[in-house]
Amino acid sequence: MRLGYADVPNFGDALNPIIFEHFLPDFFDAESDEVLIGIGSILGFEQFAMASRKVVFSSGYAVGYADPPSIDETYDIHCVRGPLTARELGLDSDLSLTDGAALLRFMDFETVEKTHSYTYIPHKSTEKLYDWPKVCQENGINYVSPEAGVSTVLKEIRRSEVVLAEAMHAAIVADTFRIPWVPVVTNARINEFKWRDWTASLGVKYSPQRIPRIYQRSHIEDGIQHRLGEFLPRAVVQVAASGIDLWYRRTAQDSVYRAFEELKHVDPCLSEQKIFDKKSSYLREVIHEIEKTYEK
Repeated sequence: MRLGYADVPNFGDALNPIIFEHFLPDFFDAESDEVLIGIGSILGFEQFAMASRKVVFSSGYAVGYADPPSIDETYDIHCVRGPLTARELGLDSDLSLTDGAALLRFMDFETVEKTHSYTYIPHKSTEKLYDWPKVCQENGINYVSPEAGVSTVLKEIRRSEVVLAEAMHAAIVADTFRIPWVPVVTNARINEFKWRDWTASLGVKYSPQRIPRIYQRSHIEDGIQHRLGEFLPRAVVQVAASGIDLWYRRTAQDSVYRAFEELKHVDPCLSEQKIFDKKSSYLREVIHEIEKTYEK
């Protein structure tokens, strides 16, 4: 059986090999026609459609990412991320568990000192839209890229008192290590369906803090060029981008800086210990069940 996940430079997706190779050592075969669909909003992805057997463990579906898969006899669904995924796929609610990253609870990590009062981790789709490291630095907030190495991101989360998370797995991992977290939205690209799916799995209300939308000049210019470039000369595009950028700096930028400062005063989230213990322990039982069922 091969391990199925979105193999991209993104923190949440990169957790898959670390977690599954720990709990299922010597289990996977990259050439297998069977696939274990793991962590991420990946149910419905075409890359798994032709597998002869699709074993689902804690995976999620997200409206807008793909069409929901047609569940047939090739699926062996052990659990999914949350109740919204179960509903969209027409599954029994008992199959709704939580995100598989909660298994990090049972892995050994070196002890680290708390060195950051606040750490901000953006979503990979919004990271390059503005100079977030500068905003964080000027507000006394540690900045971590979701594309940093997974070991780096794990360590930086564990070194933090509170995690400000636009990247959902930053919140999931923080919650797993019992670190309070604040959900943040800086752009309409954030898929709230998957957030609500995961938070509902642990009985947490999803109420994100919304940061005013803002872009770097290069992204403003690229956006105008993409939409109106065939109608406008390049010089006009550059002048328009310059004007919008100036407007941002005189109006929206101050609002963004204030919003980041205000994040420090928001009551953070943390799932109830009893609920988290129950769900994460059940995850471990399920993955052992998969190992016994499909052992070589």
